[in-house]
Amino acid sequence: MARKILVVNTDGTRPVLSEVPATNELELQSLLRDTPDLLPADEIGVTGPLLVVGRETVLPSGAVDLVA
Repeated sequence: MARKILVVNTDGTRPVLSEVPATNELELQSLLRDTPDLLPADEIGVTGPLLVVGRETVLPSGAVDLVA
């Protein structure tokens, strides 16, 4: 079974990651689009905050879920 991440606020201030099944891929994409700082940008060598600029973007090599 595929596992996805859902943000759960425990105290209303900082999101805490809790591993639960997402209802669908669209829900996960929406979560990451609205909260791109959940992605570990520093671990992949990206500096500065992320900004999602595309969703389901078609490239010659195939479709990309999110472009940041």
